[in-house]
Amino acid sequence: MKIQYFFSLLILIGGIWSCDQLDELEDIQGVQYDAEYAVPLANLGVSLDRILQNFEERATLTVDPEGLFHFEYAGEVLTETGSEVFEEIEQTFQEITDITPNGIPVLLPRIPIPYKDELDIEVDLIRLKQGQFSYEFQSLNPDEVTVQIDLPQFFQDGSPMSFTHTLPAYSGSGNPPSFSNKNNPVDLSRIEVIPQNDTIYIEYTATNSNGVPVLLNNFFIRFDNIKLSYAQGFLGTNVYDGPLDTIEIDFFDAWIAGDVYFERPEITYILENSFGIPTRSIVNRFDVVNIEGASLALESPLVESGIDFPYPTLEEVGQVKTAEYLFTKDNSNIEDILSSKPDRVIYDIDALTHPDENREIRGFITDSSYYKVKVLVDLPLEGSAADFEARDTVEVNLDDFQDLDSVGVKIVAENTLPLSVDIQIFFVDENGVLTEMLSDNDIRVIEAAPVDENGDVTGSSDLTTFIPIADSRLQALLDAKELVLKAVFSTPSDSPVRITEEQRLQLGIGAIFKISN
Repeated sequence: MKIQYFFSLLILIGGIWSCDQLDELEDIQGVQYDAEYAVPLANLGVSLDRILQNFEERATLTVDPEGLFHFEYAGEVLTETGSEVFEEIEQTFQEITDITPNGIPVLLPRIPIPYKDELDIEVDLIRLKQGQFSYEFQSLNPDEVTVQIDLPQFFQDGSPMSFTHTLPAYSGSGNPPSFSNKNNPVDLSRIEVIPQNDTIYIEYTATNSNGVPVLLNNFFIRFDNIKLSYAQGFLGTNVYDGPLDTIEIDFFDAWIAGDVYFERPEITYILENSFGIPTRSIVNRFDVVNIEGASLALESPLVESGIDFPYPTLEEVGQVKTAEYLFTKDNSNIEDILSSKPDRVIYDIDALTHPDENREIRGFITDSSYYKVKVLVDLPLEGSAADFEARDTVEVNLDDFQDLDSVGVKIVAENTLPLSVDIQIFFVDENGVLTEMLSDNDIRVIEAAPVDENGDVTGSSDLTTFIPIADSRLQALLDAKELVLKAVFSTPSDSPVRITEEQRLQLGIGAIFKISN
């Protein structure tokens, strides 16, 4: 968590302010007496949402209906599209076609295309959005031959595809009559393929002028650049590998010491799916690593058994099904692993299609189908903090203020946040040596607002603080090139408190400084 924005309020190097006035500072006027000046520096009205939005670079700050703040860290675990799944089927078509340099040899008038030997699938229907079908053959018959090529499982506008050609008689010498459409292949766009008994057949008949069947020579067919738009059936039990990924939780980036305990942290597992087949997530790893480097695994029956995706039926093609699975302290160890100082979540989640291998379930995939798994880590600002110490460093250059003899800062605070804050500022010179600090002890600048037994704020706390800076401390400050800023945050007790959007801190800040004559 970046704390420089909070410190900037306290040491006047930036901040967010309102026009609210505090009575205690009304007597500080911009008047000179002797060599001293009293100047009102700022009246600041700060709500925690404004500060926290500056702290967090990767988190989303939300407010629930009760006004409670939540830090939400999101990560996308796994995304798969129908086009990616189709690549395996499409590659199989190409591999079968490339069985010889010329394509698939047609040795008999009826041959199967053995896609099922390559993939453990049972296809009931395929729709193609792209592809070419080409063929070539020769005739050694001394008579004219009529050739009809049939694709009985390939349907165009509801009718099986068929092609007819005639070859002249072979004289017995020279090149035999032949036909090839390689330069002008058949366009298979928008063709439906309906296998017969889970098989695709290619058939041909060749007859001479008397109607007698004959065989052709050097008959080859090819299916090239096949792309699917739809597939239906039992589409295989396959594992789709999700990458190892990490959600960084930067809440504790500046943590030094102490504890913060989150009450009721949650992880939400969000599923979106338009694949029409049973799919189950397989959690290979789901660990939370805390700021001290310890790794704790998420434990839950949902992790052990896997989470099934909701999916549309054959009558719901194009619909997206969604589901959310919530990991809480009631169904997991989430409170133990996320309640104190989480630094990152590491996960490795795969997806398994047709996990029960039930071939009676017939499903579908389209080229626009997708499934997506997201993880949302929710850290509500409800809990306790005990001497939670954070530090940050800022560069300074005070060369133009060398004539100051002393500086005193008066802070008048009114607080409805259930957090007290003690600060200390260390002065570091150009050699990186710590030369002095603001005060002998940490300075309490904000008292925590009182809370009831439920952790809800019941009132406000007021505190006026004067911080003198003179003599050696002042010179060390003027010579400093860096300020190391430390803040220690605490809640009123070990019991959980609730931080909500209406809570507010107001500071009136004035300075009294003396300049050498």
